[in-house]
Amino acid sequence: MVGNHSYSNPYFSQIPLEQCFKEINKTEILINQCYQQAGILRPCKIIRLPFADRGAGAWNKQPETAQEQEKYAAIQAFLKNQGFINPIPNSDEIDMLWDIDTQDYKSKYIQNHDEYAANLKKTCITIKATQQSFCSMTSITIIIFLKQQ
Repeated sequence: MVGNHSYSNPYFSQIPLEQCFKEINKTEILINQCYQQAGILRPCKIIRLPFADRGAGAWNKQPETAQEQEKYAAIQAFLKNQGFINPIPNSDEIDMLWDIDTQDYKSKYIQNHDEYAANLKKTCITIKATQQSFCSMTSITIIIFLKQQ
């Protein structure tokens, strides 16, 4: 399963809303081409936004201002209208977060590393692969779902 992660990996809170939509749509075209070339029916549309930035700031920052709330809601509505789903049960958002990563949570953007690690839900793994020749894509995100025990 190939999931969308935007085309150029921007912080969605730092670009105009229409540019957020263009980032997603541009990647959708490439993902659909990959499935068509492989002769495989795409099972569903999933997305993890770059830096977990849902329009209010990185690392799943919750919206505080009216402008942030509007952008956050608009991105979620756009994803729903475009047919994206979040296969994680009981999720209020359409986009997915991750819980096993490559230690990037140690970056300067995380305020409390222990709290971040404690919130891991162990439901999916996100692997970022970079290849120049993979269906003309320079960056894809592959989501592997783990069976709950």
